[in-house]
Amino acid sequence: MVLGLRTKSRRDNGVFVEYLISIKELKPWPTSQVPAQCVLLKWENGENNSGSFIAVVGKDTIMFNESFRLTLTLEPKVGSDNKFHKNLLELHVYDAKKKDKGVKNKLLGTASVNLADFGVLTNSVPVGAPFTFKKSSRNDASSEIYLTVEPAGEEDYDEGNRSSGSSQPKMSFSRRSVEGSEFSLASLTDDDDDASSVSSSTRRVSFSAMCDANSTVRIFILVT
Repeated sequence: MVLGLRTKSRRDNGVFVEYLISIKELKPWPTSQVPAQCVLLKWENGENNSGSFIAVVGKDTIMFNESFRLTLTLEPKVGSDNKFHKNLLELHVYDAKKKDKGVKNKLLGTASVNLADFGVLTNSVPVGAPFTFKKSSRNDASSEIYLTVEPAGEEDYDEGNRSSGSSQPKMSFSRRSVEGSEFSLASLTDDDDDASSVSSSTRRVSFSAMCDANSTVRIFILVT
């Protein structure tokens, strides 16, 4: 799923860019981290951009295979149009196993990627971001989160959303807490944009997910 505007321009002294970021996998996943069975990966860029998704822990790898669209402004360093000030994409991985109400889900580790290193991209760039466990064994091998960063092209934009008369749902991410056992993943709004219509209706579809004791990821849908 992707979201955002198809825009790339200069704003004041900054360079406005749009990336399609695909989170592939985290490996190796050491046995010292067991009994984590399901994890929540939460990504953050600044104060207003964030999202999350849940994955099941494999034998030694966590496969995510999730993508999101990210728009941001890169600030050039003084005297250079091609070098930018640090702009971090932070990746936090939590134990997503169902907890008692009021009990926080445990942070397992973090990784970060400096998006300023990429600037204005013309092709896909593979990245291996070192992953730091909050608690680890001396014998654990070094782990990385593997992802790709590429320019968000027109083919990544929902065909229905590009049509001015479209009634296709619009996907948007919202900030969420990692406290508790359920995590709101995204919301959908279905707006009637027909100008000739006397009234318009909006349906909001909220998704949440949790991982139960059997490592099953359950998706809950609420239509309002």
